[in-house]
Amino acid sequence: MSTFANRIRNLRLPLRFGLLQAECKKQVLAMGMNGFSASPCWVSRWLNHSGFGGFVRLYGEGGSVDEELIAEGMDRVRSKLAPLHTDNINNEDESRFTYKCLPTGTYLSPQESYEAAHGTKAMKKKAQTTYAVCCNATALRILPPFCIGNSAVPVCFVDAGAEKRRLY
Repeated sequence: MSTFANRIRNLRLPLRFGLLQAECKKQVLAMGMNGFSASPCWVSRWLNHSGFGGFVRLYGEGGSVDEELIAEGMDRVRSKLAPLHTDNINNEDESRFTYKCLPTGTYLSPQESYEAAHGTKAMKKKAQTTYAVCCNATALRILPPFCIGNSAVPVCFVDAGAEKRRLY
């Protein structure tokens, strides 16, 4: 069972509760034992005993990254940066500040029921501004954060072909 679970996680695939139950039943039947149900309680105890962590929500595309390709790319970048002095290498990162969006979770009062609690359209507002921070590699020169601003036409609504023509 552990080898199956480790093989699934090494492939960066999600390891789900139902998948563990089905694999456990399959392995038990292959050993010739009948009547084992792989109950949720048994699978939970196996997860705790085998050292697997708690359930987490997966998001993003980080699992599809080719580590070897990244290492090769970083070697190319380092070779290009080698002749430069570290005071002349800058690191800039941008982020966004969503200023009209309400939190998506809340605590309920004793008078409220879970079924009656509803959100508002304000929770979906995406009014935001983009800002950036920058410093050099030695952190001796740190620029103050600066505002990049809002996009007049968000890229997600522009035709991809028109965007390429405009950029090149």
